[in-house]
Amino acid sequence: MTAEVIIAPEAEKELNEAINWYDERKRGVGQKLGRDVRAIMRKAAATPERFRLVSRLTRQARVPDWEYSVYFTFQNEPPRIIIVAVFHAKRNPADLYRRLK
Repeated sequence: MTAEVIIAPEAEKELNEAINWYDERKRGVGQKLGRDVRAIMRKAAATPERFRLVSRLTRQARVPDWEYSVYFTFQNEPPRIIIVAVFHAKRNPADLYRRLK
């Protein structure tokens, strides 16, 4: 059974900013990033255990062909994943670590 996907406001903001940044440089590229991020979110919702743990409760799903990862937690009852970050690999990791559980 596929888990429900909940996106934290900060993660949604990060994704929207990234989409806008890429679209400002070349039309359509940001939209492709958005589709690719949402695809990895669906994979994480279907099989969350396949992604590696990066903290006690948080997993990382790398977005293919991009320097972005989706960080999420998983709850069994009810089954849902909570997206805590959509994070570029070259950003300061301290910004990410403060949000990970």
